[in-house]
Amino acid sequence: MKLRSVLMFSLILGVIGVLAWGAVRLVRATSTSASLELPTTKVKKGRVILTVAARGELQGGNSEMLTAPMIGGGTLAITYLREPGETINAGDKVVQFDTTEQEYRLKEAEADLAEAQQQVIKAEADSQAIEEESHWSMINAVTDVKLAELEVRRNPLIAAITARQNDLALEAAKNRERQTAQDFTNKKTTSAAGILIQKAAENKAKVMADTARRNIENMTLKRRPQAT
Repeated sequence: MKLRSVLMFSLILGVIGVLAWGAVRLVRATSTSASLELPTTKVKKGRVILTVAARGELQGGNSEMLTAPMIGGGTLAITYLREPGETINAGDKVVQFDTTEQEYRLKEAEADLAEAQQQVIKAEADSQAIEEESHWSMINAVTDVKLAELEVRRNPLIAAITARQNDLALEAAKNRERQTAQDFTNKKTTSAAGILIQKAAENKAKVMADTARRNIENMTLKRRPQAT
């Protein structure tokens, strides 16, 4: 029994020793593996440069706001547009809107203007002709009055019936003179009014043509020169 107890005790000590030895080997192996996998380097003194790659949007420093022209008649269609990021210098075209409708209006206005100008020329010529005709009518009326007055001066020397006829002729001549003067004034006023009407139509057509030209020019947006 005593021998058996000693053997059991020795066996237990041996198992404990084996377990202790295995634990020590395991700890050493783990420490060695960790020390081998840990990267190391020498410390150097200097500048640290970091390079970062990222996606972003590039915007110019001298941005400029372009506004579409205020032109009635519907929406504006773009026929030309610069590509994003394209280099643009002062005076370069950036956006071009469709000018088809404005060009049609310009042609109509120019045709109306040409017709109105011809009408003004015709009205002025007619006015001048009427004025000259009325002027000669007034001269003739004044002459008739003077001739009638000369005949009336002969009344004391002629028969009463003839003298009465001379008086009536003088009165008729004076009436024609007054009527001719009134007609001259009326025709001159009417001619002047006709010229004003034709000139108003001319000015309207000119304004329409100028507006169409200005609209066509404004439908091309360019980069403005930078203020200095």
